[in-house]
Amino acid sequence: MSTTATLATGWRRLAGATWGPPDDPQFYGELDIDATALLSYLDEVRAVSGGRATVTTWSAGRSPSR
Repeated sequence: MSTTATLATGWRRLAGATWGPPDDPQFYGELDIDATALLSYLDEVRAVSGGRATVTTWSAGRSPSR
């Protein structure tokens, strides 16, 4: 085992100075979901209510607006 410390390269010095500990609770990724049944359901909701029903309003739990 060597007792000589190796010098950090330029990239390592920059990385150490730029990135700190993780403090953002969000994570980013990608997920594919078959929404065929959801889209059919939203079509039915639009026909019955006459309002605007979107995937966003469904996922937020809001009722269609008139």
